Amino acid sequence: MTCFVPRPHGRLNLPTIVLILFACCLSVTVQKGALAATAAPAATTFPALGDDQSIIPPDTMGAVGPNHVMTVLNSQVRIQSRTGAVLNTFTMSSSATTWPLLVPLDKPDVSDPHLLYDPYGGRWIFSAMINAETASSAIVVGVSQGSDPTAAWNPLLVIPADSKGLNWADFPTLGFNKNWVVVAANLYANSNNSLQGAEVIAIDKAKLYDTSGTVPVTYTS
Repeated sequence: MTCFVPRPHGRLNLPTIVLILFACCLSVTVQKGALAATAAPAATTFPALGDDQSIIPPDTMGAVGPNHVMTVLNSQVRIQSRTGAVLNTFTMSSSATTWPLLVPLDKPDVSDPHLLYDPYGGRWIFSAMINAETASSAIVVGVSQGSDPTAAWNPLLVIPADSKGLNWADFPTLGFNKNWVVVAANLYANSNNSLQGAEVIAIDKAKLYDTSGTVPVTYTS
């Protein structure tokens, strides 16, 4: 805090200066006390989802919504309350996934998950790659139908990594703005795993959130 002393008409003597400085210090102390009284309480701390060491690396990701904390690993998915209560834990292993979002894919090889919460649209956004090093390599994007991740999700959007089936997509990253959900990934050749470049996939956000029609997707590489 800065103390402003009015310009005097005459010369200040020492007692007056001391009195002004004391008043400033008292004001600072009172305001600091008021701020301390209205400060938010300390954050709640609790464990989210530990690595079960079944897949290396675990690729830990997570996000926080208004009422939930969600964590995704290569091996598992967990949904908790904001106070740490465990609401759901699903297996994400390709051989026995129990997450309803992934079950329709019929046991895909899922890895490199990413997760965000969109506070403007009130949605959870999930992405991952499936079937690495194969011609069926793809990027999947899922969106919840509301702010509760334990409730319904839209059907997964499955985006081929390469329309010609020559490359697979590695470690897709995830982002969004007002109009788009964007995934970016490196492309590697199926034949010898050599780097072929990178691609950015832009997805119409409004169409992705709405389940009534086709979702436009734009590739840039």
